[in-house]
Amino acid sequence: MADATPTTPTGTSSTPVSPTPAGEGQSTPAAAAPTTDATSDKTVTPPSPTTSDATKGPAATQDATPPADAKPAPLFTIPETVKLAPEATAKFDSFLRTKLTADGKVTLTSQEVLDQFLEQAQDANLRWQKQVTDTDKANEAACKARFTPAQLSAAETAIGFASSLDPSFRDLAKRQLNDPVFVNFMREIGERLSEDTFETAGNPPPVQNKKSAAERMGYAKPKPN
Repeated sequence: MADATPTTPTGTSSTPVSPTPAGEGQSTPAAAAPTTDATSDKTVTPPSPTTSDATKGPAATQDATPPADAKPAPLFTIPETVKLAPEATAKFDSFLRTKLTADGKVTLTSQEVLDQFLEQAQDANLRWQKQVTDTDKANEAACKARFTPAQLSAAETAIGFASSLDPSFRDLAKRQLNDPVFVNFMREIGERLSEDTFETAGNPPPVQNKKSAAERMGYAKPKPN
């Protein structure tokens, strides 16, 4: 009878594999050794580990390119004690950038400096005139809301009386730009002046009805007749 020869099961290796102790013969946990598929002869190689986004750091995730709408740094510095209109500084900065050379310097002629100075002065004068007009309109509206037409007429009467003494007072009144404080003061004077009867040529009022200036202004009591 022939000797029975043990056969090797299909799909398994005839050479026993000795177990490898943990920690021996391993380089890194991510570097896995190739394995053989039990159902085929193909060797499966695990994918190489990649660096996670968490280990890249902030510098790798941020774009170093500045935003397209970022404004360039100004070419000059204005002292904190000086206040200029924003449109004036923006216009001057734009003018200087048209004169920049390749090395970052500004080249100007004497005539260009003068022309720019005159243009800025004209713009400042227009802004000032507009500010004066707007202030005068705002004050006029405030006076109409605060005083009656009769009170405004009394203030005009006081201005006319003061101008008869000194003609330059009317110019002074115009420079007040309808200031409600000034108008109120003139109203008070005009109303007190209206309490008296002004003398007309050839027809003076009776002596007993005439008041002194101090009495008209309320600084003194009228004397009994």
